[in-house]
Amino acid sequence: MATAPHLAFHLPFPFPSTSRPPPRALAPPPPRRAPLRLAAGRRFRPPTADDEPPEAAEDSSHGLNRYDQLARHVERARKRQQADQPEVTADHPLFSSPPPPPAGGSYDPDDEFFDEIDRAIAEKREEFTRRGLIKPTPPPPPEVDVPADELSPEEAIDLDEIRRLQGLSVASVADEEDDEAEGGEEEYGDEGLLLDEDGEGFDVAEELGLEADRIRQPAFRMTLAELLDESKLVPVAVTGDQDVALSGVQSDATLVAAGDLFVCVGESGLAGLTEADKRGAVAVVADQDVDIEGTLACRALVIVDDITAALRVLPACLYGRPSKDMAVIGITGTDGVTTASHLVKAMYEAMGVRTGMVGVLGAYAFGTNKLDAQPAASGDSMAVQKLMATMLHNGAEAVVLEKTTDEMLPSGVDSEIDYDIAVLTNVRHGNLEASMTYEGYMSSMASLFSRMVDPERHRKVVNIDDPSAPFFAAQGGHGVPVVTYSFENKKADAHSQVPAFSV
Repeated sequence: MATAPHLAFHLPFPFPSTSRPPPRALAPPPPRRAPLRLAAGRRFRPPTADDEPPEAAEDSSHGLNRYDQLARHVERARKRQQADQPEVTADHPLFSSPPPPPAGGSYDPDDEFFDEIDRAIAEKREEFTRRGLIKPTPPPPPEVDVPADELSPEEAIDLDEIRRLQGLSVASVADEEDDEAEGGEEEYGDEGLLLDEDGEGFDVAEELGLEADRIRQPAFRMTLAELLDESKLVPVAVTGDQDVALSGVQSDATLVAAGDLFVCVGESGLAGLTEADKRGAVAVVADQDVDIEGTLACRALVIVDDITAALRVLPACLYGRPSKDMAVIGITGTDGVTTASHLVKAMYEAMGVRTGMVGVLGAYAFGTNKLDAQPAASGDSMAVQKLMATMLHNGAEAVVLEKTTDEMLPSGVDSEIDYDIAVLTNVRHGNLEASMTYEGYMSSMASLFSRMVDPERHRKVVNIDDPSAPFFAAQGGHGVPVVTYSFENKKADAHSQVPAFSV
């Protein structure tokens, strides 16, 4: 068998040997780290390595939410603002007054108090002034310094008034002793007023312009239709304007005022119709047909059957029934009625009750405030109703009415007065008039006691020294309490005490 020839080749680089070197030992793999467990509420932060970038600065926004980033930016801006803001001291321009505007009416463009409109107006005014189209603003008048000791006319008047009032001040004890040492004695007039050097009375209240308590007059207004409806008076006929306004009621033509209702009673009423019309009566009430066509102001006529009922009801309704809101004390008798009325009024006022009075000596709203009333007002039911309404308007809580029998009115004419207490002084039969019987005299006074029917509200006060006391005590309701008084009988509820003097 032939043998193959041996070929040898020479290569410029070493040819790898077919024999492999032994494998290189590998390093063991690093141990696997256990997964990190986060505590509740903590932020995950991955572990750092040597080849990782460094952490961000603490004051950066790294790792903050948007709210924290905004708060940090705001804090930085506040610090920069405080660092840039200069310190405000007392001499800072902020606390100094603005400089006065330069003379000549020119406008300062740096004035921050003007808005755009004011700036334009000021520039135009300056331009027109420079061109001569408008007159320049005149300078303010110079201030004149008034000397301190020079007063204006008003101040001089006030100073005189102060000095005059100071002269009215009460003199001290030392001043009085000086006056006595000088021998000067004060003189007083008949009315108790101090007399001045001229011998004339000197009233402090008059000098100061003060007056006594003024009486406020109430205003009454009601249409004729409203008055007829309120009074429940059924007329026979009504002609004319029922919407005419009424301000009062009168039966005496000489007392009629503008706007009054004239109640025509009998022949005297018919004779006074013309006088009432001239005085301003706007309506007439009569018990017979009356011609008002020729009158000047009368606009309505009311015809009734009972003129006495009209006299009783119409004034009470027009004046608002004042006796319903007051305590009314009626005093009747022959003698001592006026004295008893003033005593009762004084007792009520001593208890703090503002009390009025109507009597033969006049009418008083309260205290010493006298009303303008006719002498016979106590016997006129119309006048009494109006006077009581005036008293009530001025704050009176009670009224004392003096009932006289000198001028007898028709029976029941004052029954619309709501009495609370009836008082009897005495009965003297010798004072009877020729036209009056004893029975009529007694019944006229007993009509006051016959209205005492309510035991809770009414009272009967009689003088048991008078023989007629049982007759008056028996009038009215039997359950009404009877209060007795006497000058001698000690068994009376009220009796006088005669003082005994010994040496």
